[in-house]
Amino acid sequence: MTTPSAPAPAPALVNGRIQTRFGEFNLVRPEIVTFPEGIPGFEQCRRFVVILADELSPLTCLQALDEPYPSFLASAPATLRADYRPELPDADRLKLRVHSGDPVLWLVIVTIGRGDVSANLKAPIAINARTMLGRQVVLEEDLPVAWQIESR
Repeated sequence: MTTPSAPAPAPALVNGRIQTRFGEFNLVRPEIVTFPEGIPGFEQCRRFVVILADELSPLTCLQALDEPYPSFLASAPATLRADYRPELPDADRLKLRVHSGDPVLWLVIVTIGRGDVSANLKAPIAINARTMLGRQVVLEEDLPVAWQIESR
C-alpha cells in the first residue's frame, strides 16, 4: 500500500521572495500572469508568476499560485533554437486579447530527464505582456513535443 504524497506547499511570496521546487528566488517586480483556462493537466491553476533569476539562466520558472502549485522550467525559444518563430493563431490571439503592436512573450516548457533535456516546441506558452493573459498554444505545424536540446 502506498501513501499519497502531500500536496506541494503554497509558494510563499514573502519580502519579494518566492519558494519553488527549483529553489527560492527574488521577485523584482512580481507580475501575475492569468491563464483563464489554466494549463493542460493543471486547468485549476489560473495564476502564475514568471521567475527570471541568474541562478536559472538561461531558463526561467513558471510558478503557479494556485493548488497544487506546479512549477515548470521554461525558456525563451530563441535561446534554444534560433529558427523557431511561432505564430499566434487567430483564435488564440482573440483569447489573449492581442492587438496590433502588443508584445507577446513566448516560452517553451523544458523537461529535464535522466541524461537528456527536451523542450516542447509543439505547445509553447504565449503571454500578452500588455494584459498579462497567458495560454498554452498548440501549433498546427509539425513540431516535436519533446525536441532534444543538445548540450553546448
